[in-house]
Amino acid sequence: MGYSGYAELRALSPETYLAWEQFDTPFDGYTPNVVRDLASEQYTKGLRYGQDATMIHIAVNGTWSTETKTGGCLSSCEGIGYHACTKDLLRGFLDSGTPITVHRWNGSEVTHSLIK
Repeated sequence: MGYSGYAELRALSPETYLAWEQFDTPFDGYTPNVVRDLASEQYTKGLRYGQDATMIHIAVNGTWSTETKTGGCLSSCEGIGYHACTKDLLRGFLDSGTPITVHRWNGSEVTHSLIK
């Protein structure tokens, strides 16, 4: 499926993030990404970051962050469904078993939905 920009990502329902396979991008098949097996790298990163976290957050614009078990945080400018192989990153997050909160703007306030 894939999404063409952050406006589309902002419009997604929180539950959409449970279906990681919907977040493919045109960059996933880009030859350098395939050669270096970026999909596998992203999955491993998502799984590891998820296992090291107490909470994963997906921001209004689809970027992600984590609250770490050591009391810190980790954040990224990667938009899930916008940057290369981020569907695999999301799959790792989901497989980690760590709770995921998706944040959305409803026009007057930010809402928070725990999806996993």
